[in-house]
Amino acid sequence: MSVEWDTSIEFIYQGEPLGLAHAIKIARNYLGDDDFVMYPGDNILREGIVRHLECFKKGNFDASILSCEVEKPSKVWCG
Repeated sequence: MSVEWDTSIEFIYQGEPLGLAHAIKIARNYLGDDDFVMYPGDNILREGIVRHLECFKKGNFDASILSCEVEKPSKVWCG
């Protein structure tokens, strides 16, 4: 089964794993002043991201961070 997505993906090589803020910094020339969503591949949203994106757009926010409470954080982090 194949799935086609109406989108394009651009990869920008970070070089060293210096964090998410650094990834945005090196992508600045590509992003310009456009809005963007950073959705790390190891994050999972059970209901997807669409509802959060719509809420973000309606709120006219500058930024948004999603988080959730977990019973044992030390068991979740694999860093």
